[in-house]
Formats: sequence, structure tokens, C-alpha cells
Amino acid sequence: TTATTNPWNNEDLVVEYEKRVEPFTSLFVRDMVDCLPPPRKLLDIGCGTGFTAERYAPTCVEGLTAVDASAAMVRRTQERVPKATCLVADGHDLSLKDADFDLAVAAFSVVFFRDPLLGLKQILGKLSPGGKIAMAAWGSVEETPAFQVFPRALSDVLPPPHLLHIQRPKRIDASSMQTLLEKAGFCDVEIRGPVEHYVHVSSPKEFYNRFALTSPSYRDKLMELPTEYRMAVEERVMELARQGNQSTTNNHDESVAIPCKAYFAYGTKMMS
Repeated sequence: TTATTNPWNNEDLVVEYEKRVEPFTSLFVRDMVDCLPPPRKLLDIGCGTGFTAERYAPTCVEGLTAVDASAAMVRRTQERVPKATCLVADGHDLSLKDADFDLAVAAFSVVFFRDPLLGLKQILGKLSPGGKIAMAAWGSVEETPAFQVFPRALSDVLPPPHLLHIQRPKRIDASSMQTLLEKAGFCDVEIRGPVEHYVHVSSPKEFYNRFALTSPSYRDKLMELPTEYRMAVEERVMELARQGNQSTTNNHDESVAIPCKAYFAYGTKMMS
């Protein structure tokens, strides 16, 4: 996907993503990065709506660069972090002048690279000797039940022709992360996880909205469906959300909480 054709390049989707998805993914970013020394110069690959850049900007006394293939995401990050250098770029084509970052963060972004190994080699080339990468990837299907509700609802409701052309999320498992980092040239590779957090929303309807309004693939599929199918998908998602709910709140509370696990990988650029 190029920056110009990126399905995430949509202002409405960016607004919904920041509202509905960032509060969840940011929990993992904190877990992944807060255990590291504060970065002086940060490279944020797949910056999204800007949480990582905003959180760590105060320590980045030597600079902060945030890149994303979505121009809409980049604009939002620039609004939140005016001091940052924010660029529209594919993660595997980093045409950056700077090559002295002490930390590169890739939170759930490497999976979107056309060539993850090439992308990681590019990132390695932008780090100073001794610089580190911290990357995150979601766990297996079994480890991410919150992410399985919508695909299952679509499969349960839609006849086969309507199931075509729905983009299935790619996955990079923990062992693959280690192999990729080592092949890219990183040393002292460490895998951490699984780390678990909950997709927690106020109601089954909000669980549906959390995915329907923030995923380009689901959004586009729902828009092309006849009304009766669209309503049936919504009802099935809400039903499955109720079934999978692990919320410990009282019975009068409609909130839904379903877990997801992720893994973190760390690597270091060798000292020259």
C-alpha cells in the first residue's frame, strides 16, 4: 500500500481511531516502551494518531521523527506534537536524512510492511550504534478473542460471495519477530510476552462501533452490504460480544471487556 492509496488516509476514520482504538493500543505502547531508558532522539514508525510521539516528546531533546503511510494520520500527529518532524512515508522506504536515533518504536506497524525484513533493515540503518528498536505484534487468533468477534459475525451472517475481498489481518508471531530482527542485523534480540489488556467498551453497540468505524476493511464491506445484511451483522457482533464478555462489573452494567494479547520484541544495533 502506498501513501497515496492507503485505506487509512481518511479524516473521519482517523477521528474514530483516536477516540476508540488509541486508548486500547496505548496500553501496550506504555508497557513496551516505559521499561526502556527515555529516548533522546526517537523514530516512531507507523505513528498513527500520535500517542507515542506525544507521550515521549518531552524527553526527546535531540529530535523526534514520526512517519506513517497515511497522510491523515501524519497530520493528526503533527497537530498533537508540533515540535516533531512528521512525514508521510512507508516504513520500508525510510528516506530520512537522520541516522542517529537512539530508539525506534514500531507499535503494531511492521505487520503492514510489504517486506518486513527490508523495513527492519531500513530501521537499523537509521539507528546510532547501540540504538534500540521496540516493536509490537498481536498474538495468535486464540490469543486475541476480541479481534475474532467481527470476522466470526461476518462469517455467520453473510453468504460466501459477500465474504470475498475482506482483508484478513496479517500476523507476525513471536518467533518470527525474533528471526526477522536477527536477519535484519539486530543483536541482543529479546522477546517479551504475552502481555494482555482488554478491549473495554460501555456496551455491545459500542463494541460494534469500535471495529465498524475504525477498520477500513470492515467499514468498506459494511457500506456495500444491503441494509438487512448490515443490520444482521451488527446484531451478531453484539450477540458474540455479550457471549465473550469477561467484564466483572455488575449485571446492570452493559459494559463489555474481551482480552487480547501481544508480544514485544527488542533489538540493538551493534556498536561499531
